[in-house]
Amino acid sequence: MSDEDGSYQSTNNKKTSDLASQLTSFLKTNMFQQPKLSDTLKISLSLNSSNYAPWSRMIKVAIEEKSKALLNHLTTNPPETTDEKYEKWEQEDLIVFSWLIQNIEPNLASNLTEFQTAKMLWDALVTTYSSGRDKLQTFDFHVRANEIKQSGKSIEDLWISLQGVWGKLKEETQIQ
Repeated sequence: MSDEDGSYQSTNNKKTSDLASQLTSFLKTNMFQQPKLSDTLKISLSLNSSNYAPWSRMIKVAIEEKSKALLNHLTTNPPETTDEKYEKWEQEDLIVFSWLIQNIEPNLASNLTEFQTAKMLWDALVTTYSSGRDKLQTFDFHVRANEIKQSGKSIEDLWISLQGVWGKLKEETQIQ
């Protein structure tokens, strides 16, 4: 190998190494970037007193889409305030909390801001709006399913109507 070849190979290795570090840096800063407090998350419907089941599913999917780790803020208690991870957890929890509030109708949201964590807010919403234990509402879904008639609809439209009621019934009867 001549000096020219060695010099070329050394320069080429340096360029490859520089490119690899630039790519690594780019991926760390852009691809795996955590959401910021200023980030918004808006889904197509706001929680009201009658749409908890589809809303809860949609908001969980939207949060998971932003960051799977942030979904844990709905189910996991915070670390101790003395834990070194607490400050990062608190910032993330504020993000999740704000996302929840952003997707609740204003007349309801104004009464929910006193909760200290996203989990506390989520648990309150589950308790208040989840009707998995509401036998009357479950019965109502059964009645609605039994009342659906073809009435000139195509078999596909009838099937979709039944699927909609059955899906709501399934969502409402599952413990959230």
